[in-house]
Amino acid sequence: MAPARFEFDRTDAEADASVSRGTLPPVTSKASPRASTRHPERLASPSVLLPLTRALAVLDEILWPDWERRNYSFDRERDGTCLARMRNGEGDLWYLVFLPGGAAVLRGFDHESPMSPYRGDGEEPWPGLWGGIPRSLLPWKNAADIEPGEVTFVMWRSARGRWRTGPIGFPPGVDPDGSEWLLDHLDGKPNGYVRHVEARLGHPIDRHAVRAVYAGLLDAPTILKLNPKADAVAVLASARKMRFPLPKPAKRARATTRAIARDKAPRTRAPA
Repeated sequence: MAPARFEFDRTDAEADASVSRGTLPPVTSKASPRASTRHPERLASPSVLLPLTRALAVLDEILWPDWERRNYSFDRERDGTCLARMRNGEGDLWYLVFLPGGAAVLRGFDHESPMSPYRGDGEEPWPGLWGGIPRSLLPWKNAADIEPGEVTFVMWRSARGRWRTGPIGFPPGVDPDGSEWLLDHLDGKPNGYVRHVEARLGHPIDRHAVRAVYAGLLDAPTILKLNPKADAVAVLASARKMRFPLPKPAKRARATTRAIARDKAPRTRAPA
C-alpha cells in the first residue's frame, strides 16, 4: 500500500526553458449551487481537477516565489499518486489526493466553522464525516500531515464512482462546513482566481497569461508576463516535476538550432 504521507520537495531541479503547450479539460458548472458537500455532484471529476489544481500551483509559484506565501501547492509521487493542497495562512485548508487508479480523497478545514472540533470541548471530528469511506481509501485520511482535528468536510470518490460524503447532520447555516467557499477556485474559472490574486497583490495581473496557464500553456514569456521578477527556468523545472505538459520544441525550432550551429562552426579552406 502506498504511503499516506507526502514529503514536499522544495528544491529546484535542472534548468529547462522549452516552450510548452497542453490541454486542460473545461470544468462545467452552473452558477448556483456551487460544489460543496451538500452538492458533491457539482464537483468535477478527478481527471479534470488534477490538471486544474496543478495549474493553480504553478500560478502561485510564479506569483509568489517564496513558498510560505503560496496558497496552492502540488506534489507528485513516483507511483503517480498526486497531492494538491490549499492553505490560506489564516488556518483554513484543504488537500486532494489523486490515486493512480482514478480514486480521490478530499479533506478540508474551515477554522471558523461550527463543525470545527476546536469550537467545542474536545477534538473529535464532526460525527459522520468519515462514515462510509471505503477501507482502501483510509490510508489517505491524513495525507498532508495536518492536525487530526483540522477537518470540517470530507469527500471521496472511487475509481468508477461519484463524489460521496458521509451521513452528516449539518448545523444551521448556508455553508456550515466551509466547503463551498474553500472549494471556490475548483470551478475552473480563471476570473475568480484573478480577483483573489489581485486582492492579495494589490495590483492587476495579466489575465490572458492566467488563462493560458489554465489551458495548459506554460513558457518563459507567459511566466514573465505574470511576474517579471520570476525565475522562469526554476518555474519550468518545477512544473516538469508536477508533470505539467511541457512538450519538446517543434521540429522547425530544432532544425533552426542545428542550422545556427552549422553556421557558427569553423570552416576549413580546401587546399589549392
